[in-house]
Amino acid sequence: MRSVEEQQARVAAAAVAPRPVKVAIAEAQGLMCAEEVVTERPLPGFDQAAIDGYAVRSVDVLGAEPIGYVDEDATSGDVREISLPVMATIQAGEKTPSRLQPRQAARVQTGAPMPTLADAVLPLRWTDGGESRVRVLRSVRSGAYVRRTGDDVQPGDVAVRAGTIIGAAQVGLLAAVGRERVLVHPRPRLSVMCVGGELVDISRSSVSWRRVSRPSTIASSWAGATGRFSQAFTSPARSFFRSKLSRRPSFLTTMYGISSIVS
Repeated sequence: MRSVEEQQARVAAAAVAPRPVKVAIAEAQGLMCAEEVVTERPLPGFDQAAIDGYAVRSVDVLGAEPIGYVDEDATSGDVREISLPVMATIQAGEKTPSRLQPRQAARVQTGAPMPTLADAVLPLRWTDGGESRVRVLRSVRSGAYVRRTGDDVQPGDVAVRAGTIIGAAQVGLLAAVGRERVLVHPRPRLSVMCVGGELVDISRSSVSWRRVSRPSTIASSWAGATGRFSQAFTSPARSFFRSKLSRRPSFLTTMYGISSIVS
């Protein structure tokens, strides 16, 4: 007699693998990716502020305090304050390009596009938070608190590899790189046919001496397959089997009672 593991291996080897299909990325979660998703554009697609603050040219705030100063919360002591006019407020999602002139600052939100010539973002805690003019209490290095174009993904990078189970992170990345649909392996289809006079459908479960057969289909869903229930019947007809096979299930499971096997 074959062991359970041997029987499982034989069944899996004979299963018909569903062909990959393209689905909307919102419907792809939990499925296996069937293609190498190569990005065609960088992510982020523009230089953007990594925190709320002021976009500045780092050379304009140089000298506000020593670069190696370690107490980030300090606002007093041997500090030379610098004051810059605030030329604009740039919000996340802003589409109009802006340009920063020397010795100017622009208030920016997290994710806002950086104005031209700005090379750093000054954190709010290093300023007095001014609206028309801002007092600079700390200097900032070039490139600080800026997400550069392509920091996350460059054109030609593989965003999602074939064989990856698509989860929330992959769905978000696919959306970010502009993919609306993705090729995936669909869930296997499992058809369950229960044979036996003692079996009834769940709608007739009030008959206490009969067993309900639909939970077998529910179990297939728990296993990650798409279950299809076939009603219980006492005398399987050839046409009935043909109708089930025409749906091309990956697995076709028949369940017989002892009396059916003996008879």
